[in-house]
Amino acid sequence: MEQKPKNGTHGMQSALGAVVAESAILRNNSEETEQTNKFNSFEDLDETNRDRYYNLIGYYEQRYCLDILSNLTQYSTNTWKLVNSKIQFILDGEHADEYHTEIAKVTDVDEYYSNEEIIRFISSLRRTLKLPPYKTNVAKLCGKDFTQTYMALPTMSTYNDPKTKKPFIAGYTLIFNLDCQIN
Repeated sequence: MEQKPKNGTHGMQSALGAVVAESAILRNNSEETEQTNKFNSFEDLDETNRDRYYNLIGYYEQRYCLDILSNLTQYSTNTWKLVNSKIQFILDGEHADEYHTEIAKVTDVDEYYSNEEIIRFISSLRRTLKLPPYKTNVAKLCGKDFTQTYMALPTMSTYNDPKTKKPFIAGYTLIFNLDCQIN
């Protein structure tokens, strides 16, 4: 997937801490178990994806439209509905505030970020910008803010939450920057 480089991005700052030791294992344990389609050309698209393509082509070059469509999933973080709402968020200019600009400065495509890193960074940033802290659903809300302008693959933990007895999202790999590629 070809992407324009982002100026001023150098990954997470070292002050945010290293990825937890488990992260190497987690990279291969993605929540996205369903198979995504790989569309190389317009001719590869079915009717539904052609409609989506027509929706995207006003905002993105053809190759980026195909990349977005290739990474859509039926469930989780890359559904058409969620990706479309992220694109609308960008088009409405809501991402241009200081909060989202600071997030964009420390994120890179194809990088894995653990929940620990994300929560510490987002909480610190919210404090610095005098925004109210998240008091409930902290991991979920920080993850949502962190991935607001990206398509991202969540990575599930290798162990279960003691309370729910289910695996939880342990981090995200950013796979496509919806903001940088927009026309």
